[in-house]
Amino acid sequence: MITELPFRYLTVDGPIGAGKTTLVERLAERFEGVKVLEDVANPFLEDFYRDVPGASFQTELYFLLQRFKQQRELIQPELFSRLVLADYAFQKNRIFAYINLSDDELMLFEKLFLLLEPQVSKPDLVLFLTAEVPTFMCR
Repeated sequence: MITELPFRYLTVDGPIGAGKTTLVERLAERFEGVKVLEDVANPFLEDFYRDVPGASFQTELYFLLQRFKQQRELIQPELFSRLVLADYAFQKNRIFAYINLSDDELMLFEKLFLLLEPQVSKPDLVLFLTAEVPTFMCR
């Protein structure tokens, strides 16, 4: 039985409904790790899904800044004495920005991302979960 993993910081990523948070919670319990869960209480998400003008930019900036705040807290050395498990990868922000933002918004987002990203800890391992479309739709 494995009692310790050969890394200190693991992220789990994938589409909505892939089971990221569930896996992180189970791994954290099994290995007595510290969970870092994505803040899904983004106040701009409802407008984003309703396609309100400007909501994409607000949504992406909120996620970027919220995730940055969480990631900065990981720099505390005592956290890395235990396994840290996150249900997102910080770089995901950039991918979604390229999908959702206009060229002007993306230019501004990119400038901010490039300022913040070097200050974020890099995971030792990233797991990407996937499933069949019917599974995602069911979840």
